[in-house]
Amino acid sequence: MSNWQPARVVDVILRFNPDFGPAMKASLEGVLRTALAPEDQAREACRVIARGVGVATHAYVWAAPQIPVTAVKLPVEVMDDGVIIALRLGLNTPMNSPIDYTSGQQVAGLLQALMGLPRGSLSGVTIGFPPGASDAQGPLLSMLNPSTLPGPEALRVLPQPDARLRGAMRELRRPERVIGPTLRRALPALRAALVLVPIVWLARRVDASRVLAHLGSLPPLSAAHSLAWSTLSIFFFTARWRLLLRAWGATPPSTPASLSLVLRSTFWNLLPGGLMGDLARSDAVRHTVGGLGNALAGIWFERLGGLAGLFVVALAAFGLSPATPRWLFPVTLLGLVASLVLLALSLAAMRWSGLARRLATLPLLGPRLGALTPPTRPGDLALGLLLSLATQSAAVLSVAAVVQALAPASPLRTVIALSPAAVLLTFVPITPAGVGQREAVFSMVYAQAGVAAEVAVAASVSSFALGLMFPAVGALLALLRHARPGPPDDR
Repeated sequence: MSNWQPARVVDVILRFNPDFGPAMKASLEGVLRTALAPEDQAREACRVIARGVGVATHAYVWAAPQIPVTAVKLPVEVMDDGVIIALRLGLNTPMNSPIDYTSGQQVAGLLQALMGLPRGSLSGVTIGFPPGASDAQGPLLSMLNPSTLPGPEALRVLPQPDARLRGAMRELRRPERVIGPTLRRALPALRAALVLVPIVWLARRVDASRVLAHLGSLPPLSAAHSLAWSTLSIFFFTARWRLLLRAWGATPPSTPASLSLVLRSTFWNLLPGGLMGDLARSDAVRHTVGGLGNALAGIWFERLGGLAGLFVVALAAFGLSPATPRWLFPVTLLGLVASLVLLALSLAAMRWSGLARRLATLPLLGPRLGALTPPTRPGDLALGLLLSLATQSAAVLSVAAVVQALAPASPLRTVIALSPAAVLLTFVPITPAGVGQREAVFSMVYAQAGVAAEVAVAASVSSFALGLMFPAVGALLALLRHARPGPPDDR
């Protein structure tokens, strides 16, 4: 390039395999559909591509005076079923050095530098998705991060969480040393010991024989009523998850396949417990959202939206009965504000890199949230978050149906008004599977409605036992799926 002149065009070409390509393509198509100014559209396209470089199989950047890239020749061993994305960035500020990069780090660094240029430096962007013709002439794309390419095993929806998922959980927690190693090793034993605290407390308050007597008094029709509300909540939950996947340009599994994944995740959340169900569900769709990090961050929005929805349902229900303790309203309102602030910060971090860097310092999901791309379909995101209201309302009514059946003398409005508080206080299980915690919470909360402690404990155990139907179905689906050969996406 001895006759080099400042270039006003930079070509960026990336190739993604069929698992990541559609999601990246959908994200860039979303950028094209926005009403942003040409320069802002160019910056947003750079942001999307920069965050996808880590999962690209090939990358190339070329800048030369009036010699734009017109075609890309892939290595002969590369299959043609991937997605090639070509960005042509127009520069108002000429590039004074030639660019001929095939290193992923160089490509990502250049894109970050372009995003950091002063306002007025970029004139616009043209985005294309050229086919990978085998006889095309042009620069050769070099392999990039081959160790990150998922093999067949990584794209399989596992019949049960295995060592790979446990390794992913360890990887998720590795960068953030929130607690010391000694406390981390002792944490499982401490958590198990926590079960004894509510159990001892309950043993001093309730008569076990009366609890057993009330357990057998739940009418079958009331049990069916509670299960109906729980089933409706599961359907709403599945629909919400599908909407959140679509919000980021992913193609969610079919409704039956999504429902199967949700049911299986309820089993995995119970055994082995913790976040394993969410992790396995995220792993199943990682190839549609650009990797496990994005899938897990999507779970963050799902959980945070669900918590905000529960706070809203609780605030609405508290007004049904004067028996609701007054201190619950300000505490619940504070929780709602906190969850909405976290939600807003998470969404804002997708637009502002400075905030994303700060968010990335948070424990556990922070780095994944900081690397998220903005949703390509904000309407689906809003609808998914609103659907949390229906999901949580159905869950609350499921609990209220059991309590009312075992304590018919208690006013129904008061039972419904207090049920969101019971669900909120058990939303995050402190003890394994919430054992003891749930019974203690029920006995304290429903005492405000005149429900005896033994009846409240029986209602808690009955509600938990009815809820076990869904993990049982999930376990059966996992076993059937494991025994039946076929493409994982079709099941």
